[in-house]
Amino acid sequence: MSNVSTVNMPFTDSVLPVKLIFFRGHSTSSGNILEWRTAVETNSDFFSIEKQTTSGNYVEIGTVMSLGNTTQSVGYSFIDTELIDKAYYRLVQVDIDGKTEISSIILVESKIDKTIKIYPTIASDFINVEILAHDDYKREYQILNIKGNVIKQEQLAYNQQLDISMLVNGAYFIMVMTRSDQYEILRFIKS
Repeated sequence: MSNVSTVNMPFTDSVLPVKLIFFRGHSTSSGNILEWRTAVETNSDFFSIEKQTTSGNYVEIGTVMSLGNTTQSVGYSFIDTELIDKAYYRLVQVDIDGKTEISSIILVESKIDKTIKIYPTIASDFINVEILAHDDYKREYQILNIKGNVIKQEQLAYNQQLDISMLVNGAYFIMVMTRSDQYEILRFIKS
């Protein structure tokens, strides 16, 4: 089970030219997925994802470039693969002038049983995805690049061999929805 606390905290237009619709996270077996959506962006540079350390300080664990200027809603995501039982995150939006705005803090608790297995984890042409739960539940999978962009998305058979030959060499994640509407993410390397 995954317990997720989400606080929706909009950025105010008077402080920065970005309106945040939501910032939330959920746990998977291989990492925590953090997601946020903006309503509008003007002169936005990037987002810094920060995680609380054991000493209580927040440190940057990654950045995601923003679209910069748009009046349309834009979704972003980031995967934190360093799993701990309780992880506190905040999002820092940075504009092109270096001004920042910090979101409210969210808590993601990780308690998920593993139901998916992939092998080999380093491959050039194919990876095998094995469903460890014996049921007829139809699952969808997504292959994401290291930046969290969806590269491929399809239905997943009970046990299936996936063609990864078209991928550029590098690290990828396969994200599979489990029966309890949780996501399980496993990492593999295309060589």
